[in-house]
Amino acid sequence: NVIKALEHFCDCLWQEYQDISNGNGNTLTHTLNALEEVDIAVTDNIINIREILFLPIGPKEWDGFRSTYQNALKDEDTEVWVVPLPLLKKDYFGNILMTEEEIDQAAKKDLYPGTIPIRDWRTYDLLLHCPDVIYIQNPYDETNPCLTVPPDFFAKNMRKYTDEIIFIPFKNTGEFGSEDITDIYNMKHYVAAPGIIYSNQVKVQSENIREQYIRYLTGFAGNDTRTYWEAKIKVMEEKEGNNYVNTYSDTESKKLLFCIGINELMEHADILTEAVKKRIEILGEQKDHIKVSVFFYPSNQAQWKQINKELSNEIFAAVENAHMEIVSINPIDSDYTAQNYDAYYGSSSPLVP
Repeated sequence: NVIKALEHFCDCLWQEYQDISNGNGNTLTHTLNALEEVDIAVTDNIINIREILFLPIGPKEWDGFRSTYQNALKDEDTEVWVVPLPLLKKDYFGNILMTEEEIDQAAKKDLYPGTIPIRDWRTYDLLLHCPDVIYIQNPYDETNPCLTVPPDFFAKNMRKYTDEIIFIPFKNTGEFGSEDITDIYNMKHYVAAPGIIYSNQVKVQSENIREQYIRYLTGFAGNDTRTYWEAKIKVMEEKEGNNYVNTYSDTESKKLLFCIGINELMEHADILTEAVKKRIEILGEQKDHIKVSVFFYPSNQAQWKQINKELSNEIFAAVENAHMEIVSINPIDSDYTAQNYDAYYGSSSPLVP
């Protein structure tokens, strides 16, 4: 409609020029009417149309946006864009360790539901669009030591192009309280992060988790900031929440990755065999509910035997006698592999992050 109105305006302007050149007067009536049509078309089709941008970081993570996206589509005066961001692997110094082809594949555009009109992040111009609202789910910007997204889509950079950035976690956390020390400690990694700090709103799963965010961020930024966080952090409305889709039913077995690290040979040699047997026994009692895979880190058993051959053989035999699945994991695929499990238990390894 805007293009049609502009074309009509140009035609009228040209006709007025021809009339003036031929001495036929200069009323400008048609031109002014056409200009008014342009004004109406721009107002109705651009100024009064809101644009919402969703920036998912993966097909699985898209579930965190699903309900919010569907609600946005219901508004006829809203234009909705979905621009999947690639997760870029980087080294200690922040240098990207991926080729252009690998970066293109990392966006995984072909794995999103076919009903979603996907746009390429390289052709979406934030300056041209200036969306009214941007939904994000990557909190880290440049602060994650392993992964990042294209810098144009850092929360701190996008503030120049929108009035509202809304952060929605891509997955629910477990509920925890102020006495759960480990959970509180881990909040420094994903709560005191740029995406949370720079967002205008943060939406979380429950009133309890909201209070944990507020308490932690108040301690992080100072007691006088509590009212700021209280206004900023909100609980998902009923129509927005449960954004998260379970990929298994309640009757399916949960998948647990049980890691036994080579460091145990040195640190707990005197109790290791009995401890492993006891853990296997406990896990075996839950075999109807939990499917256990055992991961020796490192997977090369010869390295274990170089440290303590007798103890290593005892551990390997205990696992084999329990008929548990033993998995070998390529470090390059560790991120993808870890996402296939519901829980992790045991020694430290590259899969923990």
